Amino acid sequence: MSTNSVIAINETYNEDKLTAIYAHWDGGLDMANELDSNFAIAVDVLALINKGDVSSVVDGQVNSYADRGDSWSKVCPIIGSLRHLFNTYTSAEFFHIFHDGEWAFLTREDVAEMI
Repeated sequence: MSTNSVIAINETYNEDKLTAIYAHWDGGLDMANELDSNFAIAVDVLALINKGDVSSVVDGQVNSYADRGDSWSKVCPIIGSLRHLFNTYTSAEFFHIFHDGEWAFLTREDVAEMI
């Protein structure tokens, strides 16, 4: 069974401008550990997000849907507020948000309380 998540970055102080993708597999603590270990600086996070939605991220290797031939218009990153991400990625159980050099690991319930 998959554990869906959102991977996002906020490069500005504008909370309404998160850039995000969907990740299908291992979105919980496994993804949190993966991101901490292999995507610890903004340039690496942006490179990951710029690949679009992903099936998985394991040992620094990104398995993106675009690389598998899916239409870029369907898998490209989206930009919006946390509320927008919450409403767009309805199957996401976890949200991984990179800001100011650190990852925040939030459950869907955490985000629901914030918005």
